Order: sequence, then structure tokens, then C-alpha cells
Amino acid sequence: NLGDRFVLVDAAANRLWLYQGARPVDSMKVVVGAPNEQTPQMAALIRYAIYNPFWNVPPDLTRDNYAPRIAANLSALSDLRMDAWSGFTPGAQVLNPRAVNWNAVARGETLGWLRQRPGPANSMGAAKFMFPNELGIYLHDSPQRELFDKAPRFFSAGCIRVEDYRRLSRWLFGGAEITAQGTVAEQRFDLPAPVP
Repeated sequence: NLGDRFVLVDAAANRLWLYQGARPVDSMKVVVGAPNEQTPQMAALIRYAIYNPFWNVPPDLTRDNYAPRIAANLSALSDLRMDAWSGFTPGAQVLNPRAVNWNAVARGETLGWLRQRPGPANSMGAAKFMFPNELGIYLHDSPQRELFDKAPRFFSAGCIRVEDYRRLSRWLFGGAEITAQGTVAEQRFDLPAPVP
């Protein structure tokens, strides 16, 4: 029983549905996991939104996509607006990128931790909607708007990229218009009530 209001993502159809009173009241396109990184089947409660989010790059993407580029040219970090970190735990520290053996990270011999700063090119876009889960999956905006014009839309690393984060936000927050307060990173807004 999902209750009166809930979000349903149909990954196979690349569609998100908003249900209220046991009927769909809105829907939008989504980009979901690529065939080799499928969006998992799961149920959770959306509890809050983060505006101006960081993107904590999953270690496998760091290894496969970013470490080889950084090893070849350290300035790639600056171009990507990323920083090297000691991990993603609360006490993690920013590292000097020269202190990281990027070739070892690319070979999978050690883990590399990258975080992309907020901004127009951030892979999370302007906002992400959090339903805490062990898989690190959430709904989020995307700067890659061209992907929403494609069919089918299986391009993500597992998360669900939404076509219109503002519309989703208004529905989740009961009509309230939530906006970031300046450029401060990781601005948290709790939903009035969790939404399945």
C-alpha cells in the first residue's frame, strides 16, 4: 500500500508517474540505467531535496572514465570542476591531486574518490531528490538535456534523471516553489511528509 501520493518510475518505459488519489496526475520522461548499469528495482521514501548538489563520483566511474584522463593530464580535474577526496565519509579531506596515483586508480589497484562541485555542468544538475538507500540511487536533474529527446533513454549509471526537476519539486512539496538560496552547496529542504 503506497498511500495516497507516490512516485512510480517505470524504467523500461523511461517514464516517471506522479500518483495522487490512486490515479496518475502527471508524468515526465526520465533517463535510467544503461544496460550494463541498470536502475535497480526498489522501493523507498523520498524524504528531502538537495539543491546545488555535489556529485560524489562512484568509484567505478572514477576508475573507468576519469582516472585515465586525469593520469594523462592533471588539468582535466580543473576542466571537470572536480576535486580529489580521501573518501566520502563525514571526516573526508580534499587531497592534493598530485598525491594520488591516478594510474593505479585507473588499473583498479586503489580507490579514487572524486567530487564534482555544483554548477551548470554538474552531473546532478540543479537538484537531487533523496530516498536514502544502500545503493546510492536517487532522482536528479541533468545538464544533458539532449538525452531526453532520445528514445529509448538508457544512459545513466543507475540513478534516474528527471526531465523537469522544478515540476517534480512543486508536486513533492505540495505546490511550494523551492529554490536554492544563492550558490551555497548542498542546500537541504525536507519534504513536508515522506513520499513513497
